Amino acid sequence: MPLTFKIDHESRFVTVNTEGLVTLDDILVYYEALVVQEAMAYPKLFDASDCDLRLNDDELMTLGAWVSAFAQHDPRGPIAILATTEDTENTMRRYMNLGGAKRAVKMFRSRTRALKWLGGEKEA
Repeated sequence: MPLTFKIDHESRFVTVNTEGLVTLDDILVYYEALVVQEAMAYPKLFDASDCDLRLNDDELMTLGAWVSAFAQHDPRGPIAILATTEDTENTMRRYMNLGGAKRAVKMFRSRTRALKWLGGEKEA
């Protein structure tokens, strides 16, 4: 699986790991799980350091529509994005500006700093 995630209800934390080519469909399956499992308010560590994330403009617009649709699930928890390549950083920066989301989101190159920013030393 190119995108795997763990929703930990006990610690109220979501960890996402990616590997290889991640598609829009992979991301939407993850979004659906957040809603169904009522985890939108949890802090999230989205590790995109091992993925090839190439979403075209149409796919980013679709993702933006989903982000907007999930606004009804506010409050949404903060998202720390781990990105280590310029291409992934560029795509994730575009994602960060989607859909008028009212939640904290920040990009990191260090997992330790990302976890510290999220407010804990939770381990995935």
